[in-house]
Amino acid sequence: MECVSKSNNALVLSHCCNIVLIYQYMRRKESLTLFQKVTSVLGALYVADLVSGLAHLTFDRDTDYPFFKKNISDFQNHHLNPTLIKERSVLELFRQSTFTPFNAGFVLYNLTKYTSKPRILSQLIFLYACHLTQMIHMSAHKMNHATRSEKRKLHMRLLNMLQQSGILLKPEDHKIHHSSPKFDVNFCLINGWANPLLNKIVHIPRVYKWLFSSPLVKF
Repeated sequence: MECVSKSNNALVLSHCCNIVLIYQYMRRKESLTLFQKVTSVLGALYVADLVSGLAHLTFDRDTDYPFFKKNISDFQNHHLNPTLIKERSVLELFRQSTFTPFNAGFVLYNLTKYTSKPRILSQLIFLYACHLTQMIHMSAHKMNHATRSEKRKLHMRLLNMLQQSGILLKPEDHKIHHSSPKFDVNFCLINGWANPLLNKIVHIPRVYKWLFSSPLVKF
């Protein structure tokens, strides 16, 4: 219960920081061009996807981070039972995707002279994409394990449209991760845009040997 309480406090603090970030964005008088808006949003989504992949890769491997032990355990268990993530509450999924130092760090950074309105926009898109990581991850599993009748429902058709357009993680792309014996491919969890880059890095021979020479953690 104490762990859940701390997680809830971190979630509340993170969103309080997000409100401050929105205020910092709104009070700036700069006008953004369409190019700045598009590059800020797309760049932030790509970086968020890459960060989600790096976090996933970290939690999949034999690590010794007490602070993240619950996250590591959840990822390991969901490898054994991919549908397990569907049983978690929305609040729990949000808690798992919250890393408050990001939010607080951006707020402090925006107090310096190095910030700008496009950068604050990128920060907001990055943070909200990260907050939704486990929800998007769950949606991919939900689609992969849905029945035909479930897939015909309106909300599932809309979800499928977002997934197949590449805005959200494609279920078939994430299924490849679970089909791989060593879970050594397609780690990214938001839209999969960064998978080609991360897959290439992970499969550099020396990197691959370092990452996958030991078995997964067992809890």
